[in-house]
Amino acid sequence: SYLDYRMSEIQKRFLQEARMRRRKIAVGIVKPTDELVDRLWDAQGYADLTVVGTKLEGLNCIPTKDDEEASRIICELAYKKEVDGFCRAQLKDSFTHKVWREITGKGESDKKPFIFFGAKDERWFAAVSVSNYNALDLESKRYEIDEGIKFLENELDIRPKIAILSTRRLSGRVGEFGPIEEIAQRCATIDDELKKRGYEVHDEYYINYEQAIKEGCTLICPSVGMIGNTWAKALVYTGGWENIFTPYFHEGGYYDSTPRNNTNIFWAIISCAAWVNRGRGND
Repeated sequence: SYLDYRMSEIQKRFLQEARMRRRKIAVGIVKPTDELVDRLWDAQGYADLTVVGTKLEGLNCIPTKDDEEASRIICELAYKKEVDGFCRAQLKDSFTHKVWREITGKGESDKKPFIFFGAKDERWFAAVSVSNYNALDLESKRYEIDEGIKFLENELDIRPKIAILSTRRLSGRVGEFGPIEEIAQRCATIDDELKKRGYEVHDEYYINYEQAIKEGCTLICPSVGMIGNTWAKALVYTGGWENIFTPYFHEGGYYDSTPRNNTNIFWAIISCAAWVNRGRGND
């Protein structure tokens, strides 16, 4: 069985929640690979799938002329409640998000908050600010971290152990480089604010993401989105980690934005179905 390997507690939980009730989940697929198709069949054991974008033998599919048409169809299916939730998967990120907001009239036009869950063996963590356009100023950084905290606490009943990463160490070349210093100062400000709110916050990691993972931090906050994006991609595409879940917040539906190059679509489907079954987080 595909699942005959060590799993983290968050994966076990999502599997259990997905089993509570079979859900209809749409998945955007335009360039199927053997591995991706195998994982779709594995997920079909837990959810009723609708593949949008291509034709696959034995699965319920809606072929389209291109991925932009697939984006529109998958958003319409979710908006009309013909499916319970959807995984963007191989469809374009920004284009699909734009289409969804045009159809629903919901969401915050200047913000794009979401959270990334990664797992390997028994280890897992969540991270915010993993898009290039995240955390580019203090307001957006604060907002993204707050939304991540709310998701863990309100959706999963998890009090986070928070790692605040930075762009330099206090013992390093402080003050020499403007962009590095500006980002580091924002990180220090957020760190102080969260500690005053009573959270367990660790700032001693600075640029050492690996240490934050080893010590079991459950919410990792990269210094800026451009770093968070490349770091998360490196873990998933070259480091053997699984992309477990990438839910968008405040989109008026269950919208998972797991990245298009992720060939293991199984966990995105399972996590989306579990999200629907919890009945939270779709405001």
